[in-house]
Amino acid sequence: MRLTAALGAGRSANLILTLVTLPMFWYSASAQQPEGTKTFKYDVVSVKPFRPDDRHGYVNATSDSFSSNVPISKLIQIAFSLLMPDQVSGAPSWANSEHYSIEAKVDEDTLAALNKLPRQQRLEQRRRMLLAILIERFGLTFHHETREMPS
Repeated sequence: MRLTAALGAGRSANLILTLVTLPMFWYSASAQQPEGTKTFKYDVVSVKPFRPDDRHGYVNATSDSFSSNVPISKLIQIAFSLLMPDQVSGAPSWANSEHYSIEAKVDEDTLAALNKLPRQQRLEQRRRMLLAILIERFGLTFHHETREMPS
């Protein structure tokens, strides 16, 4: 599978990003949710450029929050459940080098609803919530294409 995406993020032109995924690891974050399925969102989200002294980023997800200071390419890798960084190709250099500090929290009702879900569904919803941040805050758009992958 191949996912083509454009990142806006305040740049003068949209930049094209191609995510290459192996079918066995494909996570369809953009797939339509079953009818009646609740759409979860973070209640409060803060996104700021981050210039760490060292380039060691972190991602921390708890039951009620998400925080990170990693490049956008890493967040895309997490949102689409990609196991290896080389599954993301064609990213502009800033998507791999510029770090962003993201702090997000859910409200009590959302936390309670998420905690009622089975673990795998809860993880899928968390990835969808991260994808929503990438779409809303960085202008991420994408579409899917099929492509042969080397073994």
